[in-house]
Amino acid sequence: MAMSSRVMNSWLGICSPLINYKSIHYAFHIFNNVSPFVKFLYFTSNQAILESIHQTDKVLHIVDLDIMQALLQWPALFHILATRLEGAPQVRMTGVGTCMDLLLETGRQLSNFAKRLGMSFEFHPIAKKFGDLNMDQYSTIQVRRGKAVADIVHQGTFLDRFVGSFHYYSTMFDSLRASSSFDDRCRHRVEHGLFFREINNILAIGGPVRSGEEKLVSNWRSELGRSHGFVQVPMSWNCMAQAQLILNMFPPMHGYWLVQEGGTLRLGWKHTSLYTASA
Repeated sequence: MAMSSRVMNSWLGICSPLINYKSIHYAFHIFNNVSPFVKFLYFTSNQAILESIHQTDKVLHIVDLDIMQALLQWPALFHILATRLEGAPQVRMTGVGTCMDLLLETGRQLSNFAKRLGMSFEFHPIAKKFGDLNMDQYSTIQVRRGKAVADIVHQGTFLDRFVGSFHYYSTMFDSLRASSSFDDRCRHRVEHGLFFREINNILAIGGPVRSGEEKLVSNWRSELGRSHGFVQVPMSWNCMAQAQLILNMFPPMHGYWLVQEGGTLRLGWKHTSLYTASA
């Protein structure tokens, strides 16, 4: 269907990413329940953020480059920050996304959660893809001296995108099949409500409206280091233990594996690495 849409789009220019955020959100929640991937990314990154904060840090600035599923990740971090012996730092969050209404609703819910915990919280929405930010919008991120900053976060030819997508998503479909029956409604919602949209976005959508593009961890490392002065720090033993606890929730016969390599944590299925966490 994605290839057909690409042909039609190149011929008539009619294909556009119509997004049902409610349906995607529901499918994402199901995906979170039936596989370890989402939990792995959120919990290990939260652990890395916690370990980067010094006792004397008064402000934590989180820049989330795709904040759509923020309510699955950030409340857990807020709760831990609120119980620190040194007291919670002021949390300033810049949320990047394509839908301003969704950004504002996310900010409202995070603000309410932080308020219940007695935390100081600021939320600044930017309704744009991260790659499309201009210099004026970069300035709205307002990184200030003496403040801890966390960055959270796919280009190439069509053939590169096709081959990469083919290998990645065929493995994702196989991993779901290993734990769910063919007629499982939850599996169907994940495949059609989440993966189909992602595949269509990568293959059929062209130009600046395409958002689904693969970016290898090695590219991220060199780009962040060269352009922004970031230095990689190794994922700690605590991050590894956190990830292993998540993996233990799934029977070994499901085929998931975890490895620590080059200062990163990699989670995969059978012979394929699917997600990498780095700091």
